[in-house]
This record gives sequence, structure tokens and C-alpha cells, in this order.
Amino acid sequence: MLQSELAGLIGESQNTFNVTSKTSGFVPGAPVIDTLNYNNLSFYVADQWRVRPTLTLNFGVRYELFTGIKDPSGLRLEVVTGGVDPNAALLNPNGTFDFVGGNTGSPGQFFKSDKNNFAPNVSFAWAPNFRNKLVSTLFPGDGKTVIRGGFSESYINDEFVRSPDNALQNQGLSVTPINFGLTSVIDNPPPVTAPPFQPPPLSFASINALAPGANVAFLIDPNMQLPRVEQYNFGIQREIGFKSVLEIRYVGNRSHELIRTVDLNQVDIRNNGFLPDYIRARSNLLLTGNPACTPLQNAGCQTLTVFPQLANGGSLNTAAVRNLLLNGSVADLARRYVTLGQTGSVQILPNPNMGILDLLGNLGESNYNALQVELRRRFSGGLLLQANYTFQKTLDNISPGNAGINSEDQTRVAAFLDNQNQHLDYGRADFDQTHVFNLNAVYDLPFGKGKSFLNNGSGAVDRLVGGWQLGGILRINTGTPLTIVDPRGTLNRVGRAANQTAVTNLTNDQISDLIGIFNQNGIVYYINPSVINSDGRGAAAFGQPAFPNEVFFDNGPGQFGTLARSTINGPLFTQLDMSLTKSIRLTEKMRFQIRADAFNVLNHTNFLTGLLTPGLGLGGTSNTIFNVNSPTFGQITSANTIGGSGLNRVIQVAVRGGDDPQHKRKQLSFLLCFMCLLWQIFKANDLPNVDFCSLTGISCAR
Repeated sequence: MLQSELAGLIGESQNTFNVTSKTSGFVPGAPVIDTLNYNNLSFYVADQWRVRPTLTLNFGVRYELFTGIKDPSGLRLEVVTGGVDPNAALLNPNGTFDFVGGNTGSPGQFFKSDKNNFAPNVSFAWAPNFRNKLVSTLFPGDGKTVIRGGFSESYINDEFVRSPDNALQNQGLSVTPINFGLTSVIDNPPPVTAPPFQPPPLSFASINALAPGANVAFLIDPNMQLPRVEQYNFGIQREIGFKSVLEIRYVGNRSHELIRTVDLNQVDIRNNGFLPDYIRARSNLLLTGNPACTPLQNAGCQTLTVFPQLANGGSLNTAAVRNLLLNGSVADLARRYVTLGQTGSVQILPNPNMGILDLLGNLGESNYNALQVELRRRFSGGLLLQANYTFQKTLDNISPGNAGINSEDQTRVAAFLDNQNQHLDYGRADFDQTHVFNLNAVYDLPFGKGKSFLNNGSGAVDRLVGGWQLGGILRINTGTPLTIVDPRGTLNRVGRAANQTAVTNLTNDQISDLIGIFNQNGIVYYINPSVINSDGRGAAAFGQPAFPNEVFFDNGPGQFGTLARSTINGPLFTQLDMSLTKSIRLTEKMRFQIRADAFNVLNHTNFLTGLLTPGLGLGGTSNTIFNVNSPTFGQITSANTIGGSGLNRVIQVAVRGGDDPQHKRKQLSFLLCFMCLLWQIFKANDLPNVDFCSLTGISCAR
């Protein structure tokens, strides 16, 4: 390559060829054109029945038809099911790919249309008049108490287009050949000829041969359903005086039909004897330095039974294999033999003729339960106030810190940590927040005409002290959940172990006692640094002696952690935004308004540790802070940011008024003065002796 660059020659060339029809073969320069067709039809019927003046019932039913997605060109490849269970079709070593549509019986269609989507809903509102004195005291009648409840089903099409579109990207209809070792000049590059096109059906084995263990067979369940969500709520609303209403609600929803994938070709270390033989080889290595030693060579050695069946005896004395033996990554070692084509007579993958077997279907579930309390005061006496508090928990198995799950590409691609123990992926959602409190208020300051104070002053006095309004928004919530992880390939390969938890003997309460903000030697930690090793790790490397006060440990070969997923709340998030508005009447027909907004007015730092507050456009990572094998275990290295500008205090000032030029000059003068006043309030040191508001005749200098 360097020789070609120095001589101005072309060292390699490549070209991508796509098919343009089922019979075209590979066509040079042909683009990939994706056209997806589907229909979404909805019908609903609703009725309201006022049973009596204090009781109203609402009934309804909605029908949703979301037809199966279809590519009119039919230029996608699907795994052929042949009418058998999708799992069996993927696990069949003699499986094949063919043009999409055969599984549904309709050319080009990805999956069958789901036609039985009836979604009922029912709700009620009751304003009781209790006769019991105690109950009527707690819940007074005459419309001052309202009890509401409801149940509904909804069908959602989230990821119903993007995830199937991503799924049917199986190889066979596009190829990019590369010519290496060229010595042609740049103005006369050699052509890259189109390779011969092998029309479907294509066997798993032929595709896997292109990159052993790395190629993907992706299948959409032909009977995939439109995800259904059940929603339910019950609440009591009561007037409490002071122009205010208090409402307490229970809100919940659940679904067992959400879309996600499963990789059926999980590395197998349990059913083929690989795990126990790995433990024997590791023991031999630690004893003698030779993983393949025999009892004849050393009485403490153990005879290997599986590794001899691998190509080259498993290459046990190479540095890469010895490292994987020492660090306990048994699944990664097994995966290595697959990708290198060295499995010999040992079956490591359930289907040895394909690397990854992804099935897309209704494999996800979620469950949400919340207590909501809300206080509302309508605008009266110059005060408008609303406050709400939510105590909630969201459980699911579709947000395991995986890029395909959490990112905006909506592919819903994720694999279970262990197909035999899928419950390990069920836990608090990565976006769950246990406690959320919001408060917003607007208050007209009681000065000037029509107010409690200085209401008889002159016009000049009213212009100065009247028309002030103060507003604020306060949000306080617990952080998104974190998991203490050991993401090594001890049970499944490392690419599937992002949420594999570590081992500990502590209870959840004991772990909670360790969590908090700690500052030591200029480093901020979110866990007591007394349980962190001098090298910054949260656990001693596998096979090494424990360090003093160690409470978290690496998993051994074939093990997964003893901790549950997402049991730790991230740091508390607090933000107070405030506004100050001044309305000034210049004449009967002319007024203008000057407004100052301060975001994060307290200049409070919110620490970044995981997924962040939904709706704020914040980016973050998940589970990186509590990787026990990281040299920065428990460290907080950044703060929450909005739009990259940071969440430090931001102040903005605006003026609004009429279009008269003289009026605009007055607006500008008031704006300069107001900015000066704000500067004096928030600036720590003195201002230079400058008159910022000479246009108004009001000095703002100190």
C-alpha cells in the first residue's frame, strides 16, 4: 500500500454490485432502492351514557388494521420456514434463503397482516354524595369529589416498520468484490468485473462460508402481531379550598407483545462438555504452565476430553488462548474457535452452518405501575400553581443497555444474556425514574394599580412597581437506574454480556448504603471509594487475590452474576428555572413587556451517570460507571448537558411591544437598563463605573 501511494499507483479497487430484479444478476452501479408499502386503517365507535347527574359512563371500541409490510420489487431474502416453527427453521443446518414472500404466501410481503385488533375502552366518572358523616367529611358531595377510572387497549406501531426493514438485510443480493495488489496508474484503473450471480434459494452453509461465524440469518416471525398495550387507571379528585384541587391516581399499563429479537445461535458451553474441559485446561495451566498436560507428566494434571477434538488441539499454547483461559472468558474462547473455523468435531453453535440466528417477533414485555399525586390551583389572587409527584416503576426486557434497543434507529435488535434464563433480562427499564416531582407557578407581585400595595400611586409609580410577574418551574427526580456489571464472556460471548451483573454477598440495602456522592483526591465517585481497589477497579481481576474491603467480584467460567439488573438509582436531578416579567403601560393603547428567563438559576450541577431525563434531548451511556473491571469504577466524569451547551446557569432577556419607532427606542433603553440590573445581581465582582442606561436617565452602575 505504501509503495503504491509513493508511486502514485492504485493498490486496490472495489465496486458494489446490486440486483435490479430477480433475474438481472449483479448490475454495476445499480443503487439499492427500498420501497415499503403498507396500509393503516382505523375505525372506532364511542358512546357516552349519563346514567344519572352524578354518574357518567363512556364506552368505545377501536379497530386497527396494519397490513403486513411489502416490498413490491421482492428484492429481499428471508429464511424459508416451509410452514414449520420459525425457531426450527433457523436451527435447521440445511436452512435456506429465498426471495421474501414465501413465508406469507404473498410475494414481497414480510409478515402476515394482523386482522383481529379490536381495542375496547371503558371509563366512568362519579361525583358521589355519601351519607356517612365521616366519609362525607373526607369526600364531600355537591361535585366537590369526583372518582374516575378506566381501562383501554391500544395497538401501537412503534418499530413496526423500521425493525422488519432492518431484519431483511440477509446477504445474497449485493456484493462488493475487491482487487488487491494492483499497480495501475490512476487514470487507467483496472475494471472490477461483476461476479457470477447465484440465484436463490441459497443455503446457510454457502453464506456462512463467506465469513464463518459472523454472518447473520435474520427471520421475521410470519405471524408477528401488532403490539398491544393494556392501560388502566383509577383516581379520586377533591376540592380542598383555596381555589385548589387535589387528585390522587393509580396508573398502570402492561404488554406481553412488544417487538424485539432473540439470537438462537447462542454459544453453547454446557451441553457439549466444553465448560468442564475449559476448567480442567485452566487448572492445568495454573499448575504447570501447560494447559494440555497429562497425569503422566504431573499427577495433578487432568486429562482433557474436548479440546483434543478441536482443530490443532485448540491451540492451547498460543498467547490469545492462554489469556482467555486465565481471565475466565470461556464463552469468548468458544466463539474464537467458531470464527477461526477450528471447531473440529465439537458443536459449539446450535446451528453450525450460520453465525447468528436472529428471530424478530413479539418477544418483549413491559409492566408499568405508578402512584400519581397532583395539586392544581387555578389563577386567583394573582397566583397560578400546579404541582405533581409520581412514584413509579417500569419493568421490561426490551431496554438492556443495547444500542439497537436504546438508540433512535429503532431496530429492536438485542440478544438475551442467556436463552435458557431469559428472566435475567427482565428488570427496571433503563429509563425508569422512581421519584419525579414537578412544580410550576406564576405569581403577580401585589404592587401597583388594582393590587394590595401602592395601588393609589401616580402613573410613574405604577410604571415602576406595578406589572411585575414572577414564574418558576422546578423539577426534581431520581436518576435513571444503574447496574453493577461484569461484562466478560463467562456465560455468553462478550457481545451479549453488556448487562451481566457482578457477584456480591451484599444485600440491596447494604449496596444502597454505599451509594452517594463522594469526593476523594479531586475525583468524584458515586460509590464509597473504600470498596474500590488502588488500581481503580471495583473487583480484583479474575483469579487474583481479593483486595481489602472488596465486595464485588468477577464471575467464574459458566457463571452469571448474583445481582439483579438496574437496582441502583442514579444521582438526583434538580433544576429550577425562573422568569421575571415586567409589563409597562405607556399609553392607553400602547404597552410593552420586558422579560428575563434564568435556566438553572441556582447553577446546580447534575451529574451524568447513565441514561438521562426523557424529553430533555440529553445523551448518555448506560452501565459504564459500574463496570467492576474498569479502572474508573464508580467515577463520575461529566455533568448533564442540553444541546451541548451545558446546564450551567443561562440568562436571556427579551422585549416585546408595538411597532412605533419611538416605542422601539424606549424598549431598547429599558432592555439595556434591565440587563444592567441583572448583571449587578449575578456578577460576583463590581461593574466598571459605566452608565449602561443613559437613554433612560437611570444609572445602573454601582
